[in-house]
Amino acid sequence: MLPVFTRVDIRVVAPDLIGFGRSDKPADEAWHGFDRHRAMLLALVERLELRNAMLVCQDWGGIFGLTLPQALPGRFTRLLVMNTAIATGSEPTEGFKQWRAFSNSQPDLAVGKLFARGRTDMTPAEAAAYDAPFPDVRYKAALRRFPNMVPDRPDAEGAAIGRAALAFWANDWTGQSFMAIGMRDPVLGAEPMRALRRAIRGCPEPLELPEAGHFVPEWGAGIAEAALARFRAGLRPRFMDYRQTVDFLLHDWLAVTSLSERPRFADHSRETFDSVLDTCEKIAREKFAPFNRLTDTEEPWFDGEKVHLPEASHAAARAYIESGMLAAAQDYELGGMHCPASSRWRPTASSPRPASASGAAAC
Repeated sequence: MLPVFTRVDIRVVAPDLIGFGRSDKPADEAWHGFDRHRAMLLALVERLELRNAMLVCQDWGGIFGLTLPQALPGRFTRLLVMNTAIATGSEPTEGFKQWRAFSNSQPDLAVGKLFARGRTDMTPAEAAAYDAPFPDVRYKAALRRFPNMVPDRPDAEGAAIGRAALAFWANDWTGQSFMAIGMRDPVLGAEPMRALRRAIRGCPEPLELPEAGHFVPEWGAGIAEAALARFRAGLRPRFMDYRQTVDFLLHDWLAVTSLSERPRFADHSRETFDSVLDTCEKIAREKFAPFNRLTDTEEPWFDGEKVHLPEASHAAARAYIESGMLAAAQDYELGGMHCPASSRWRPTASSPRPASASGAAAC
């Protein structure tokens, strides 16, 4: 990953967290804490006077890193995020609990072996390089401590900072974003990362790596190249501009989630509204957008009895109907979802675009 950046003259700052890599290795596990490690990173950014920075983060790099921009306004303009999370004090996933239990049972964790499990073509020399910073068990205090530092209660150290970070990314982030997901990660894989994408304002569809596990940077060269190409291209595909507008209209302007206070919409929340929009966005992108050019070259025609359309248009319409969105605003008894009319996104052959937002005020 680093050579991809340096090759185009991007300055790279890649700090080792205290207790890892080439950093010092405090032997006392109690020395390590969320606030202390975060403070170290904040001090680093300020000491180096980093500005116009791209935040590249994965795992703990994200758990700490995603809390930095809110405290350092104006310094970060781009985000490249890989399998990680914003820790807010909520109940950990079952996958994380299993990982923590395993880690706690391995005081002398074999680091190289762990990485090699996620990348089966890793050479013995590469695995040995991961072991090198930890000559024996005395050097592994941070390895033992970190899984138990994850804020897993509302009052845990770092949890309030995580909640503030979540609000920042959802409401205040104005930079460019790129997400890559290692789909074989049992702890922070597809589901939690897609939830994180929804929480990051304007974050486009992720790059999904089917063969990658938790340690996604092992596939870093391709990820870095894809991220730079996206950033250079300015950014988001056209359909994401529509989605960002829809999110602003529904949530920031019309406060559509307030409708859940009404009995008819009591089953719904920001999460369910966003899920509906995600589904419609996917249909628009995968079914409607690809045949835009086709409908320009193969216009509908009338044979005297009926109108003929390109087959792709039928497939797109079927996908929309089968998703249930056509009846989403109807009663449950009629096969509907009790969705407000304003939360549905009606894709069209000419472009994926939002439904009229004015319906929110009338629901």
